[in-house]
Amino acid sequence: MEFPKLKLRRLKIVRFRNVAPGCELRFDDGVNVLLGKNGTGKTTLLALISCVVRSDFTTFASEPFEVEYDLAPEPLMKVRVANAEVTNVGPAPDVLPSETRFRLRLWVSLTVPAGELHVESDGINVESRIGGRTKQVSLPGHGLQHAVAYSLLEHEIGDDPAQPHLHGMIHTREAYRFDESLDSFRAMTSAPAYLSFRGPSAPWPTILSEFRGGGWLTVFLPSSLVPRAEVEDRLELELTGLIAQSGADLRDGAALLGFARVIWIADLLEGEPGNRRFTRFAFRLVRHDGAALSHEHLSYGQKRMLALLYYMACNPQVLIADEVVNGLHHEWIAAVMERIGDRQAFLTSQNPLLFDYLSVDSADRAGRMFVLCSAEQDERGKTTVTWRNMAPEEAARFHEDLAAGVEYPSEVLLRRGLW
Repeated sequence: MEFPKLKLRRLKIVRFRNVAPGCELRFDDGVNVLLGKNGTGKTTLLALISCVVRSDFTTFASEPFEVEYDLAPEPLMKVRVANAEVTNVGPAPDVLPSETRFRLRLWVSLTVPAGELHVESDGINVESRIGGRTKQVSLPGHGLQHAVAYSLLEHEIGDDPAQPHLHGMIHTREAYRFDESLDSFRAMTSAPAYLSFRGPSAPWPTILSEFRGGGWLTVFLPSSLVPRAEVEDRLELELTGLIAQSGADLRDGAALLGFARVIWIADLLEGEPGNRRFTRFAFRLVRHDGAALSHEHLSYGQKRMLALLYYMACNPQVLIADEVVNGLHHEWIAAVMERIGDRQAFLTSQNPLLFDYLSVDSADRAGRMFVLCSAEQDERGKTTVTWRNMAPEEAARFHEDLAAGVEYPSEVLLRRGLW
């Protein structure tokens, strides 16, 4: 069964670092672009968006924050998440008395056939209400999707009302921020890292990867690899096979990179029934004359393009990328934008080339798809960051100027003081 893709429609900052409280952003279901000078929080906003769509706030677990957000499809799932200092939380021998401890709480509301479902969680216990009925369950270490799924189960509603959201959360778990340089590429090809094969009974992807120390990517691999992963000591897979639920992002990846073949490789580290671990990931690239070389010999742009294609193959729902066009030829930029397809994308770029590939067909869309980031210092030297969408009059003027066809999008943005 196919479900609509998960979309982040709204994000409101109640409390978050030095961002002005009350900042509220609306997002387009397609491409969204963060604009602003260096030091205005664009990368931080991408990291926060990544946490939101992954329903994983580990990145900010040791600092206070509170945000609200809405997840499509309709009916919207409305979420509030707060991380606050706690006291009297019981014995914790691994925590020194001087250390600050935080506890994450979340509140969810979703319209279901029986009424409005409200879910509240403190990371250990889940309380859910619908009508006059209240249910409680203990789920230590649970996440947002588990809290909602168990609440539906407790109220005997079935998961149909939330199934598109729950399905989307499963397939956005790996939507980390794709960095502006080569950190993502190195995470894919550098030790220590491993693939942990969980066996054919795994509820979703049967082979998962965890990058120790960064934990940045899980690799979805097709179920056809399951029999091989059970018995083989080396996995070799053509780049075209790394599509796995994502469409055709890598089907012509080798040709885009200028090679006849690109092969992904992983070697067995250790094996036991139901849990075989693979490591030493690598890409072998074969030229049209048959000569082969390692991924280490790729150019900067080729490494970024390969990593970006791989990321998109692992993330069929969303793309979150910092300085996405860095090191890419304009033909590759066009290829990336085409492959976004019906994903929701959150991008930054100080390179005007990106803007030439944006579709801005209305003032209303311009008002949603651009996020303007700025920073101001007060007389005491304190910096406050502000994130906002274009105001309606700004979006209308931008779209009118763009429709005239005289200037490039970057020129309009600069002239209007929006970038």
